[in-house]
Amino acid sequence: MDMPSVPEGCFSLPEAYRYYLESSRPDGRSLPPDHQEAVESELIEAFKARDIEALVRRDLSTIDVLPPASWGMEEWPGRIFLSPQIKTLSAWAPFNGLVPFVRRDAFQKWVYDQTNSAPVPMPTGHFDGIATDRGPMELPVWSFGIAVAWIMCRSPEVASEYWAGPLDVAMAYTAPGAAMSFEAAQAELVHRLASGSLKATAIDAQGNIQKLGAHEWWHLTPQPDGGNNGLKIRLWRPRGDLGGTTFYDVRLMREDVLGTWPEIGDDEATTLARPSAESGATANEGKQKGDTAPASRPAAMATIKKAITSCATFAKGRGITPLNREELVGIFADIFTGTTRQKIRDAFNDPAIFPLLPEKKGPQGPRNPNRDNEIEEFRRFLSAAKLRY
Repeated sequence: MDMPSVPEGCFSLPEAYRYYLESSRPDGRSLPPDHQEAVESELIEAFKARDIEALVRRDLSTIDVLPPASWGMEEWPGRIFLSPQIKTLSAWAPFNGLVPFVRRDAFQKWVYDQTNSAPVPMPTGHFDGIATDRGPMELPVWSFGIAVAWIMCRSPEVASEYWAGPLDVAMAYTAPGAAMSFEAAQAELVHRLASGSLKATAIDAQGNIQKLGAHEWWHLTPQPDGGNNGLKIRLWRPRGDLGGTTFYDVRLMREDVLGTWPEIGDDEATTLARPSAESGATANEGKQKGDTAPASRPAAMATIKKAITSCATFAKGRGITPLNREELVGIFADIFTGTTRQKIRDAFNDPAIFPLLPEKKGPQGPRNPNRDNEIEEFRRFLSAAKLRY
């Protein structure tokens, strides 16, 4: 069955978020990060107080309200303004895969009460000057900003959350699941262009398409530039006291970018056909021994770490003992099919993850007789929201 869409006369929550941002944007200029954080906080508080309602449609005849109290229980409520679907391991897990939305008239009235401004045109689906309605993964040519967002995440799912929103958000926030900040990803891209391993074109002030040579990138500075269809990235080359030269609409071939920064996990796919370090069996042999689940691509390291953090949050909320390392490796190896046990253990070395994982050491007391049931709760919890990863 197709996923229920947003009803007519409604905004999806990412659209509502962008609408509120645009309602307070001065002359198309970039919004400072603290303003974007304020917008997010105001929306969350409004949903908590039920000044506005966030809705989901389970089928053509059933519309539910996201419980106001759940906005204070969700692990990262702001994610709902970036992703077209709900994907979580926290309070909204029962709504995973559904599209949250608001009624347009009620939301525009609320925005007017906050800003005292007339309704603004709904921003179109553009990211760094390129229409993203089809999805950048289907486009043969990428803009500079689209390429940077990909390098941040190297995951279509996570990158699409940035591509669906204004460029400002990608520049200001590093979402869970992203490998690096916008600034760091931009520096990587410029370095590759300056080394000559990637090629790009741009349009000069006279409207001519120019091929940018590797030597030129050492003198070019990417800058945000306001205009039609939201914020864009332009390149600036200073020329002493004489001003400088500006290049617009920087473009790269998508396949060149993906070839340099492949999707995380692609280079690990061969582990499915290699013997496991612990069992000595390949994935295919495992299937012959009774595992009927299809082989999957290994989970990215960011996915594993995020799942560990979510399990710790789940344990705290349920008031049960967190998974120890042995338990976690066993569950994750089953849930994230194709991911080696050693890779899961490698995540334990992260300083942010280490304190979340109790480890069995020394003499142990009697085993909790309900522990098997608790472990099954963790297993169901991860399985129900696996699509988030």
